[in-house]
Amino acid sequence: GDQITAVVAHDLKHDEQIRIDCKFVINTAGPWAGRIAELVGCYDVDVVPGRGIMIAMNHRLVNTVVNRCIYPADGDILVPVHTVSIIGTTDVKADDPERLAIPRNEVQQMLDSGEALIPGFRDARAVHAWAGARPLFKDKRVSATDTRHMSRGMSVLDHGSRDGVNGIVSIIGGKLTTYRLMAKNVVDVMCEQLGDDRPCRTADEAVPGSTVGKNYLITHRLGENEERRAGTGLVRGGDPKTVPSSKKIDNQVICECELMSRKMFTDLLAEQPDATFDDLRRQLRLGMGPCQGGFCSMRATGIAVEEGTIDAERATGLLRLFLKNRWIGLWPILYGEQVRQTALDDWIFQGTFDVEHLPTPQQEVEL
Repeated sequence: GDQITAVVAHDLKHDEQIRIDCKFVINTAGPWAGRIAELVGCYDVDVVPGRGIMIAMNHRLVNTVVNRCIYPADGDILVPVHTVSIIGTTDVKADDPERLAIPRNEVQQMLDSGEALIPGFRDARAVHAWAGARPLFKDKRVSATDTRHMSRGMSVLDHGSRDGVNGIVSIIGGKLTTYRLMAKNVVDVMCEQLGDDRPCRTADEAVPGSTVGKNYLITHRLGENEERRAGTGLVRGGDPKTVPSSKKIDNQVICECELMSRKMFTDLLAEQPDATFDDLRRQLRLGMGPCQGGFCSMRATGIAVEEGTIDAERATGLLRLFLKNRWIGLWPILYGEQVRQTALDDWIFQGTFDVEHLPTPQQEVEL
């Protein structure tokens, strides 16, 4: 009838249809929000995907955000994130949020903008580029192709009053910097519809896992590694003969660029046995340093098989998927040092391991 009762979806990791019974759906599908709304007969949810590219440089060129105080323009912000700095972004209307280009001319534009922000920026090494799509709510005051001047404000659409479909609310627009306010506003609408009168605690409670009042410390993994090694006698002055072999193995550094230990990888893999290597990358930064997975991805693959989490064929399939996804962000920035690094990685995987001809699952998961 006019009530949402379930979500039917396709599980790509297991290649099966699933049904999730529910009382309410919050449509937070970003640039796909309009398509989701149409599935239940809610039309005219006009979402314009605004494509933008970003580039990660190989180290922290700045320790705080640097922003040009000008009218909104391309390449006007440089942000330190973990071990890298990110320059962004462009803003162009996209036809399909699933296929976002990373044009070379926009890459050059970002590098020129970085040089304007930080003299010497172009001497740094670009290690990865990527594109994303902003979910902009169509603004009739500006041209349909002028995404730069469309509002970044959030819009909450109550489809019960708007379209006569109960049990679904869409939220469109907004920015990462306002995500908690966005969550509060949309959940308030849901609670009102469900008749669940309770106070919102968003403004009073810290985000779980956050470190209130503390800035990110770039050297934290180095300190954690040293503490673990000190606890097992693997630092200078300790006797490695008295250390159990299991402790030595746990403390192995699998990714030198990001100081990711074997234990960090195996613990998360045990928690998420269905995860792809990209899922783990987003949490551990596996392969996000200058070598872009050239060394650590093969080590991680071998460890996953050794731990018995996945078999050799699935492991090879996941490795190939991981490398393909890394390649998407490498080819637009192939110049200078990154060309040499990519050539070395290619020799390792194609020459030494012949990765394209290793046994793989009958059907590779494409995510």
